[in-house]
Amino acid sequence: MRFYANDANYNFDGAGFGTAADNSFGQTKQDSVSLFMKNKIQKNWNSTFTLSQNNILSKSQNIGDDPLSFIYKIISKTRITQAQWQNDFILSDDWSAIIGGSLSNQNLNSFSEIFSVQSQSQHSRSAGSLFSGLNGKIGRNQVQLNARYDQVGGSGNDTTGYVGYGYHLTPSLKLTTSASTAFNAPTLARLHDEFSKNPLLKSETSASYEVGFQYSIKDSLIRLVGFRTKTKNQFASDPDPNNCTAVSCPTINLASGSNQGIELSANTVWDKTTLRSSLTLQNPVDDSTKKILDRNARVYGSISLSHTVETWRFGADAIFSGSRHDKDYVSLAEMNLSAYSKVNFTARKQVSKELAVYARLENAFDRDYQTSYGYNQLPRSLFVGLNWQQ
Repeated sequence: MRFYANDANYNFDGAGFGTAADNSFGQTKQDSVSLFMKNKIQKNWNSTFTLSQNNILSKSQNIGDDPLSFIYKIISKTRITQAQWQNDFILSDDWSAIIGGSLSNQNLNSFSEIFSVQSQSQHSRSAGSLFSGLNGKIGRNQVQLNARYDQVGGSGNDTTGYVGYGYHLTPSLKLTTSASTAFNAPTLARLHDEFSKNPLLKSETSASYEVGFQYSIKDSLIRLVGFRTKTKNQFASDPDPNNCTAVSCPTINLASGSNQGIELSANTVWDKTTLRSSLTLQNPVDDSTKKILDRNARVYGSISLSHTVETWRFGADAIFSGSRHDKDYVSLAEMNLSAYSKVNFTARKQVSKELAVYARLENAFDRDYQTSYGYNQLPRSLFVGLNWQQ
């Protein structure tokens, strides 16, 4: 069994709507529970059945006494129940396969009240998928094949796949290449949320290609990959301010978007210390305008270090994001979000096989930054919790 729960409260300014004295606040609450059963049906056949439920509650509200106050209240409740059956097969020393499927039921209850005008709706849909995969090697050659079929009520269906190939030039150096397709249906909230819905939103489909090199020696691994992705009906925030509110803008479909770039990553382990790093250079654009997609950085990277001392694990990580384009939906001005970096620290204590306690200090040096214009991200924040798994 796995269980997760999170309850967060926040407050914010009106982003130009209402008055400076307005009190804007909200809550995001999420809990999920998963029950799984693992069985060894035969010597080379392992089966896992998982039943899960995920609940998300989102509230946002603004109150004020001024006649110009922008008074609203929004409540959104989402519940997703899913059953999945996965079967793993060991075909030989060099080959393995996977076959499975899932069924889910998704529900959304949405309520909004704007200046005493109320609106409420309920929506539900079912979704299902079938998936399979084959992974193995012949001499210096490695092959991975995957196929998947998805059907989402009201948002269509699609068959997608992945073909990956690797060739060992030397025992340490490998050439890799892959081609894949993907299908991404819009969430019920994007379709039917009372405050920012777009019931005409279509599903995204994409095709991706990668080629790269991988070098490994002992406990170290370095990867350099070039990638290109083209997405049809790509999700994006509506650029028309007349369709936006003080809380959000509806999601729309771009005719197509594309992204290409390179990614460099390196990981290594020294005794009980692990170092991971990555750097991505990319060019995400709207194909119709050739402009960089809003809120997407052309360069970003991260580095993390962790060290284990008996039952303790300590860690630190830093992330960097380059500047991004955005828009002020009040003044309609084109804006630039500055590049930013932040550092986080973590500590984890394994109390028993099932129980661990942890703490995380986010944005340790209290950097000011925004990922969406007008909305500051969290200042220095401390999170503590328990992790129990059986």
